[in-house]
Amino acid sequence: MTEHATFYSETFRQHIITHVFGGTRHYLLENAPGILGTQGEMLVELPSIGCDKASVKIAFQSDSWHVHPPEVWADAAWLQPRHAKKISERADWHRHPDGRLCWTRSDCWEKACEDISTSTLVERAAAILAKDVSFLLRCHFTADKLGIQKWPKEWDAWPHGSK
Repeated sequence: MTEHATFYSETFRQHIITHVFGGTRHYLLENAPGILGTQGEMLVELPSIGCDKASVKIAFQSDSWHVHPPEVWADAAWLQPRHAKKISERADWHRHPDGRLCWTRSDCWEKACEDISTSTLVERAAAILAKDVSFLLRCHFTADKLGIQKWPKEWDAWPHGSK
């Protein structure tokens, strides 16, 4: 990996820490060669419902994070579906059995990163990740607090298996 790529990968990780974890405690991850990441607690706040934290782990390929979206795992007692037996029920909640979130589509991430100028790419990409993961976690938190069992049609989301 070039020095240039290393700089942007580390800068991207620092922006993720700022946008996703804010001032909360976080840990840097370097589990495998070419993979960078971080984990910590993400605050999920809805004024009319309450607030809580989710444990979030983010990992990305250090040389191609702008092409392949970072992988995001989340854990909290209120994450749906707690009792889903069918894979389709899990897919509707954009959460894999291992806790990984389906927070964006690869083609959407690549297009978003293409549309951002190089000078702002790193910060904007981290802001997009934080916004989309936050949206998904707020949906799960809302569903838990209001007893919603099925993903509402009025919540913005791409159905799985479609483009």
